[in-house]
Amino acid sequence: MAKGLAAAKRWDDVSLLFVTASETGCLSEDLGLITMEGVVQQKIKGKIRVLRSIASDIAEMLGMKPGTWIVSHYWLLKQMLGFHHARLLMWWNDPNETQARELELALQDFEENRSVGILVKDDVLRCIVKLVGVYHNKKCEILKNAKKEHDIILHQKRIESDRVTSVNMILEALSEANRTTLRDDRSFTFEVASGLRTMGANRECMKFVQSLINRDVKINLTTLISGQAAAKSEGDKVMVKEIAEIVSRYDKHREKKDML
Repeated sequence: MAKGLAAAKRWDDVSLLFVTASETGCLSEDLGLITMEGVVQQKIKGKIRVLRSIASDIAEMLGMKPGTWIVSHYWLLKQMLGFHHARLLMWWNDPNETQARELELALQDFEENRSVGILVKDDVLRCIVKLVGVYHNKKCEILKNAKKEHDIILHQKRIESDRVTSVNMILEALSEANRTTLRDDRSFTFEVASGLRTMGANRECMKFVQSLINRDVKINLTTLISGQAAAKSEGDKVMVKEIAEIVSRYDKHREKKDML
């Protein structure tokens, strides 16, 4: 019933159903999540306070602490409520720290799921591939502030160590994505190629883009360009030429479409 009401945008009725279910001991997690979605869709004051209250009711029903329930459902909440409301529910109030906190959670979920053989959520893999390079660059900026020669050498070693770790994180996320259909998703393959290229992992970037070409996977032009740039850096003229020919065919096809 709740799904039907939500599909019809009857959010007031969803809220009434939630209240009735709570009072009669018939509350379900699905109903709670749909009600939270309704709160976000409506123009009401104190949305986060209301969302926390609903989360508390759901958690109590399941015998969990509210904070624990929110953390365990973060990726679903992000999908249903949007990033803004999901991060506030997580108490990530400082926008400058949000990416690092989300990446930390993604890496934690990644390791926990892999350790027990559970498929890692697509959103977790996307987060790792997209943010690991961003976070690495931020740390590089901080380390660049070193002025003493000894500190500079030490920080350069730390930057390189972190770069290697970050590249491995992307490759591990890619390996996990190969178990699902995400591996051929256009936005995901772009993020992988772009991330590897940004961190100077040219050989890894070339190998990845080449594998996409060999498997005839549909990819973005920007993904090809990342692979081509990596090939140029490595002096691989054969791959540079191969991608240039593919890009040329891509441009001609696009020109034909524009003429129609």
